[in-house]
Amino acid sequence: MSILSKAWLQAWITHPNLVFKANFHKGKMKIVEKIMERYRERKTPIDRFEFWMFSSESRSREVFKLIDKWIDTALHNGIKDLVYRDTSSLSLLYPPPIFTILEVKSLTKLVLTRCDLMRLSLPSGVVKCDSLRELSK
Repeated sequence: MSILSKAWLQAWITHPNLVFKANFHKGKMKIVEKIMERYRERKTPIDRFEFWMFSSESRSREVFKLIDKWIDTALHNGIKDLVYRDTSSLSLLYPPPIFTILEVKSLTKLVLTRCDLMRLSLPSGVVKCDSLRELSK
């Protein structure tokens, strides 16, 4: 690996905007996991975390646990914008950890497309998201 490659890799890894758009399968999930692991270990700030789900093959509770883990990393690293988009038309929807997400004080934008929020009820006074300025689906 050349010096230029190492410098580029370091700059890319510390970029505060993470956008993952792909048909995810186990190989690509490992790449995302490795990137998020570096952010988790180094506590590198993340301004924006965007995750697009295109593939119907990767729809499983196991994958949802990984997505939860990646979102948790972003939440602990000062995230401002969190976007989850699902472009498939399958019945199994991602159930985001909404209570955990809404507790984060730095969050200003939340976009959740095709997520399972139907089983939730938010009691008044439980969630305080003072910084949240944009909420959409």
